[in-house]
Amino acid sequence: MNYYRQYFTSSLLSKDYLLAHSIATTPFFCVFKMSTVGTPEIEPTPEIGSTSIPSATTSINNKSLKNKKTRLASDVIGQLEDKLKENDRDISVWLELISKIEAKDKTQQVRETYDKFFKKFPFFAKQWINYINYELNRGEFDKVENIFKRCLYNTSSVLLWKTYVNYIRRKNNLITGGEEARRVIFQAYEVAINKVGFDPESGSLWDDYFSFIEDWKPVSTWDGQQKMDMKRKLFKKALNIPLNNLENLWGIYTSFETELSPNTARKFIGELSGQYMNSRSWFKEWSNLTKGLIRSDDFIPKQDEYDSFQLSKWLDWVNWEKSNK
Repeated sequence: MNYYRQYFTSSLLSKDYLLAHSIATTPFFCVFKMSTVGTPEIEPTPEIGSTSIPSATTSINNKSLKNKKTRLASDVIGQLEDKLKENDRDISVWLELISKIEAKDKTQQVRETYDKFFKKFPFFAKQWINYINYELNRGEFDKVENIFKRCLYNTSSVLLWKTYVNYIRRKNNLITGGEEARRVIFQAYEVAINKVGFDPESGSLWDDYFSFIEDWKPVSTWDGQQKMDMKRKLFKKALNIPLNNLENLWGIYTSFETELSPNTARKFIGELSGQYMNSRSWFKEWSNLTKGLIRSDDFIPKQDEYDSFQLSKWLDWVNWEKSNK
């Protein structure tokens, strides 16, 4: 369980993890509703002999009319931008604005809008993925890699790291790149599981890694031994983490050892059985503790809504990790 505790506790309690998921679950930024009340300037009383006395009310109204642009009904983008000037923390307005600008396919405007959005919400993983896919569809690989540099280590999103690994696999063709391409992909998977593989919901990432190893067709006895050692090492690491696919992994592992050698299978399986049972117990406890917790970026809270249930679930999880059972 040391691997799980070492990485997961430090990440969960860190600012990047809590903020990354608070955007999609508990509207921490809605706890205090901020407003700015301006005090209008009253023009000084005119000197004696003046022909007119300006009204303070008229002055205020004229100033408001000058500052407010008249938008056409068809200018949806402009209307959304006006809304953000009034409240730049409204995620739903930002997402609608990005969608409208992308539909017009004005590349530079899309990039500028994404940049503004991420200055406000740097941990919104789903939008980083959308931005990455936007550039990928245009073949802008240099820009894609720059985006990865900006976002990967600022979030603890399993989906974002899977997107990164898939990109590395796309760029490193095994047919044309051979063993060097395989080495680069192995390295990408290792980085990914070391960053987010402790997440209980990262089972799909581990499955992908095991599948990639399984698809490897060794051309020599040495390669075959290396593949076997790599899988066994990976099983030992994965079965020590309370993953959502833990029971399935255990079944695959026992079959793996039995097929290799029935004589040594009992020894290796016995060595890991205790860790597996502990991890399974911890996962069940975690599942009960976080039942009802929404971690998906698809959940966008209303600006004036404070979800005490979601907040309590996050705090329960944090306290559970701090107890270090």
